[in-house]
Amino acid sequence: MFMSQALMLLVIFGFVGFMLWLRHRDRFEKRRLQVEAQTRILDRIGPGEALTAFLQTEEGRALLKSHESPEMPDALNLRRHDGIRMSIIGLLTAGVICLGIALGFLVVSHAVVDEDFVIPAAIVGGVGVGCMLAAVVHYVLGKAWGMLGSGSDRDHSRTRSH
Repeated sequence: MFMSQALMLLVIFGFVGFMLWLRHRDRFEKRRLQVEAQTRILDRIGPGEALTAFLQTEEGRALLKSHESPEMPDALNLRRHDGIRMSIIGLLTAGVICLGIALGFLVVSHAVVDEDFVIPAAIVGGVGVGCMLAAVVHYVLGKAWGMLGSGSDRDHSRTRSH
């Protein structure tokens, strides 16, 4: 009985680790391809006055801005609050996934009439509820500290970029 529970937890942690690795690999590959394409563009423009003229255009500034790290916060741009919004979305997503897995464990435990799956269901369900509570805390504190801005700021930035 103990071995099956330990194996189940090992499988869960292995799955979560694998999913995190896939996410990291995907982001890294996407960023690598983006930098490679931008480098080819700059190579075609060439050095000297042509490059300087290009970098002074709106497209050139956008290209330079795209080379900034997406994880680095832009302290001067107070309207940009994507980081906290993405944290909230990520926490809610993780919470829903964990609750779905917990529900699956409960269904299996009742279908098989084996109580070995109740403990992992409780653990994963607790993690899911914790993630959702963390998302609520992020939202409440982000609103209280003015970090989320208003919906009109987000809509305004969308219309400006299109």
